[in-house]
Amino acid sequence: MAEIIIRQYEERDRAALQKCIEDLQDHEAACDPIKLIVNKEGFGTVYIEVLLERMTKEDGMIYVAESDGAVVGIIACVIVHYERREVLGRSSSSPYGYVVDLFVLPEFRGNDLGSKLMASAEEYFRSKGCDFSTVGVLAPNKGSWDFYKKIGYAERYIDFIKKL
Repeated sequence: MAEIIIRQYEERDRAALQKCIEDLQDHEAACDPIKLIVNKEGFGTVYIEVLLERMTKEDGMIYVAESDGAVVGIIACVIVHYERREVLGRSSSSPYGYVVDLFVLPEFRGNDLGSKLMASAEEYFRSKGCDFSTVGVLAPNKGSWDFYKKIGYAERYIDFIKKL
């Protein structure tokens, strides 16, 4: 396998980032038990615009994993600051990091690439004064659950949903 480089996103990566996001959306749609998630025409284009705006507004960062000049994985993360009312009920008032999106092409999985992308995000979080890193995962996505547990994440909050 060729050397993998983790680096910051650059505008030249936009098409590859969009492809990863669309593939992630397809994967999540397949895992969604109530079929709320879909990948509609134009989703990727709009999502990337919103994601890049979010990176600016929420002090975020996108890293790409590159192999032989091709993007083979991505991670997008933001810094979350507690609101005043939240600080009063917390043991820490430091900001925390939130992983918005993580995706590795299927043929590159199982080689610690996801762990390397997560490590890059966590280092970014530390540089911004965060004392926690959080990520959400769909309940039926067992592979992601196992991955996050393997790298030290613990279940903390679970949402329930009911189709009406």
